[in-house]
Amino acid sequence: MTLRALADLVELSPADEDAEAQLKARLTNLLAGLRLNHLTHLAAKRRIEEMKSILMPGGGLPASLHRDTVLRAHTMAMNAFAEQDHYCRPERLEEHLGARALTIQVNEGGALGLHWLGRRASGLELELAFRADRLAGHVGAPDRPLWLTPLVDDVLDLYSQADREHLSPAERAVLARAMADVLGLSHVHNGNELLAFVTHAPIGDLLGDSASAGPVAPVGPTAIEARAHRRFRPWPRRGRGAYGRTYALDRSTRSRSMRSGWHGCPEAVIPRLEMIHFADCRYLGRLVAVAFEDLDSEYLEEIGATESSAELLRRLADEFGL
Repeated sequence: MTLRALADLVELSPADEDAEAQLKARLTNLLAGLRLNHLTHLAAKRRIEEMKSILMPGGGLPASLHRDTVLRAHTMAMNAFAEQDHYCRPERLEEHLGARALTIQVNEGGALGLHWLGRRASGLELELAFRADRLAGHVGAPDRPLWLTPLVDDVLDLYSQADREHLSPAERAVLARAMADVLGLSHVHNGNELLAFVTHAPIGDLLGDSASAGPVAPVGPTAIEARAHRRFRPWPRRGRGAYGRTYALDRSTRSRSMRSGWHGCPEAVIPRLEMIHFADCRYLGRLVAVAFEDLDSEYLEEIGATESSAELLRRLADEFGL
């Protein structure tokens, strides 16, 4: 059966505002990435074929189809993308090549300690262990891209604040919230601890050491790398560099930044890196009572997601002949 037939089922399914908003954003991102040559036609087609096969195993059309089912299938299809294929792209991040790179790691229930120390550990313990050269292994998951941000502007200011001695838990909670806001970290939850790792080398000199991918430079993320990211725009505004940026989660942050026409941060992705690539680790704080004024309606308007998810699926069906 065709992708267009699936779109018809989606259109008839019960309303689900949250799933519809997420699906619209991700399908709009995919189409925009194609239009702006941020990903190849073949890569995008393979991901849509994978989504279609998940939704229609054996080729048969399901009796009904809910938007959240399509959303899950879309994310599964993006997760199935081979990192070694992705990282063969020739593009490099073009903004801030001379800046060092920062990546945020989320310590949920002390789980990061299991990877690096063999036991659960708090964020502060992990920072102290890093400074004592007792953390070993990789930063980042083996099956996902490692997201990097240039250590400049707001990110540099927040990172510098974490070096102040005797910060109270309440002050650290404010710091962690601010970093999550500006980096668009919509996947972190109350109680999660945020740690910032900063590389020795600037982004322009940084090479990956993934066994599957080989040495590669950081590249700008696309809709495929964004996977289930709710607040990532994979295309730039005119004159703002070659790649997309994250979307500030708090409305007040966006309002302040709109005077300069931009908010959020440029991003790069690379395969996970060995701990030896990082010069510093700082514990930012634990997220407490996170409540960003982050409305789907504002985000969808900004990225131009005016069509319904069913209409977007039909556009993809026409694009790929599916």
